[in-house]
Amino acid sequence: MVNHPVLEQNELWQALISLENLQKEVIMQDFLDGHTISRSQFRELENFLLYFNVKVEITEKDGVEILLPLADLEKIQVNFSLAEWLALAAHFPLMEHFKGKAFNQSVSTLFGNVEKKHPDWDLFRALHLERQVGISRAQNTKKRDGITTVIDDCLGLKIPVLTWSGEKQSIDIFPHKIIYLEGSLCLVGEDIKDKIICSLALDQVDKAQASMTEYKPHYGPVEINQFISMVRSLSGKEERLVLKIISPGQVELSPKYHFLGNPYVTLNYQGAMIWAATVEKGPELFNWLYSIRSSIEILDPSDLASEFSDYCRRNEENTKKIA
Repeated sequence: MVNHPVLEQNELWQALISLENLQKEVIMQDFLDGHTISRSQFRELENFLLYFNVKVEITEKDGVEILLPLADLEKIQVNFSLAEWLALAAHFPLMEHFKGKAFNQSVSTLFGNVEKKHPDWDLFRALHLERQVGISRAQNTKKRDGITTVIDDCLGLKIPVLTWSGEKQSIDIFPHKIIYLEGSLCLVGEDIKDKIICSLALDQVDKAQASMTEYKPHYGPVEINQFISMVRSLSGKEERLVLKIISPGQVELSPKYHFLGNPYVTLNYQGAMIWAATVEKGPELFNWLYSIRSSIEILDPSDLASEFSDYCRRNEENTKKIA
């Protein structure tokens, strides 16, 4: 905790700044009056500067004290790396403790000027943006969950759903599946107007409701599955996943919103359960596998097994950091 008259008394701090910037000699009393300080207070400043090997020169002319400019003072030049600047910036909130103090205003102005010159290194702007992104994601997740519920209801009732993207653009879709496709949760169904199979990313949907349009679907499960397989094949994310099931009774092999193409189950020569399906590689697949990791072993493909191992390690490291 700092505790010195020069730091505690704003008038003395302003006098120090003026003294540093003094370019020509000035009548001592005029200097004192200009800062509303007494001669004894100025002596406090003189004595304070002696600790930094700075001597205040005062002369006399015709019986009048004259204050001379300080000898040239060396300026401290500091170069910060990004990490060093962010570490310093993280301490800025602590400066609130000295709010109202003139010395605090000096450093606030200094650092503020540095931030203006380097806006890309503004720590608190970055933290604000991160919070805004988090809020936006939470709102989008809540909205998406509501839309998903409506579509799930329409799926169960086998009726069309009317969706909106933007205020005016709407589309009537007969829903067949909600699945993860090309990295997004999507509605796969039939465009009622054009009578074609289509997919619609739910994060692009602003609202949805049951449609009053009567419609008889033109496509069955086979065509829908073929459409999904074709889209995944074109994206290059389709994999044939083969798992050894260590604890069959404890594994959910039909995770919600995952399309498992051509699922197959058999027993190997040792009697172990082997499960296979065509899946889309991505975060949602790894999330599911992570939830059942203690009950499975990935047999194939080997590169996916390696990626999943890295995913597990990162998750466990993050869990330890939080703990």
